[in-house]
Amino acid sequence: MDSLKSASEFVISAGGPHHLLALGLAGLDPGQSKDDLVAEITSLQNEDGSFPGAGGRGEPGSVPATASRVDLLHRTGEGEAVPRGAAWLAAQQREDGGFCENAALAATLKPEWDWFSTDHTVTWITGDVIVALSAAGGFDARVTRGRNLLLRARNRDGGWPGQIAEDYPDRTDLWAVNGVVQGLLAAGISPNHDVFAGLAGALGRQKDGWRNPIENPLPALMALGRRGTDADVQTCLKLLAETQNADGGWPYLAGGESHAEPTTAAVTLLRRYRLDLPA
Repeated sequence: MDSLKSASEFVISAGGPHHLLALGLAGLDPGQSKDDLVAEITSLQNEDGSFPGAGGRGEPGSVPATASRVDLLHRTGEGEAVPRGAAWLAAQQREDGGFCENAALAATLKPEWDWFSTDHTVTWITGDVIVALSAAGGFDARVTRGRNLLLRARNRDGGWPGQIAEDYPDRTDLWAVNGVVQGLLAAGISPNHDVFAGLAGALGRQKDGWRNPIENPLPALMALGRRGTDADVQTCLKLLAETQNADGGWPYLAGGESHAEPTTAAVTLLRRYRLDLPA
């Protein structure tokens, strides 16, 4: 599949070791051995067990970056960095059971970035941490608290807001849904649970937003058991095909420049579910 090949080539040229490891775990050739990539990733781990985010080596730990690395490294069988990273994540749990970004990174976040917060629980970050802690094992009480928070946080629309705060709008943020769904499933919630009953309607009311790769609900739809022939799945695939840039990568928002993170997410999703993009 040419689109998948060009996307993989973009990730290899623009991505970090965690992006390349994700390719390798998806059965694609990242151009480096798994052992070398694991060694490179673990070399970045801070002494407190966290992993830095976009700032790189020496930066204070990022909660979503640490969750991502813990999950990836667990899948390789790595035995030392995973429990240290998971323990750091568990210690970041807020009183309400959720998670947000590390307060030490507050100065690096722009005020308009609703998808991050160091002050309020962020639903997709909570979902990502649940996935990581579930994979690491031994954190059942933490996972349960996070799961219960997400169960309570579903809004009247049938979806989830990006943040949980008194002054945050009661709305469904498409960019939060995939992380929330993955977190709830990792915590043992069935795809048939009532908490997902209104999600299709919430997603459908914002179909215009599906064009943005970061808001494309394909990961949630597939995780909840939709088939490749499903009309909504086909719409998602069509939009992914239309928003893939000439360099093979995907942007966060349609029309923007390509980034390794959304491109890696798209490639690994397509491989996992054996989905083809329309020509």
